[in-house]
Amino acid sequence: MAPDFQNAQLIVRLGVALAIGLLVGLEEADRRYESAEEQRAVEIRTLGGVGLLGGLTLQLGTLSVALPVAVWTVLITALHHRRASPSDRSPLNLIVTILTFFLGTMAGVGQLRLAACSTLALMLALRMLSKSIA
Repeated sequence: MAPDFQNAQLIVRLGVALAIGLLVGLEEADRRYESAEEQRAVEIRTLGGVGLLGGLTLQLGTLSVALPVAVWTVLITALHHRRASPSDRSPLNLIVTILTFFLGTMAGVGQLRLAACSTLALMLALRMLSKSIA
């Protein structure tokens, strides 16, 4: 019985999408929260889930199925951002969440190198931004 490489590739793609979300979440939590461990963990888990959802989006089928999922994710993120406390409101948080979703989507469709390089660029930009603010 031959191994099913299609499923193995899918698992790798989704693993990379999850890793992208977790890495961006780690960097974002490090930038936003100094000492609140619970808030940091929530940020890491949330962005990890957003990255994984991005990786799963185009696995659902055609673009007609994936596009509403992407729009729904962006709308839910924007509504959550709007309801956040004024101290947590920043356009950068919304942008980072949406970028994480699309980086996960790139990984989900097999553009692993592009997604990884873009994630690295995003993390470096967040690091530079946090140093310029401090």
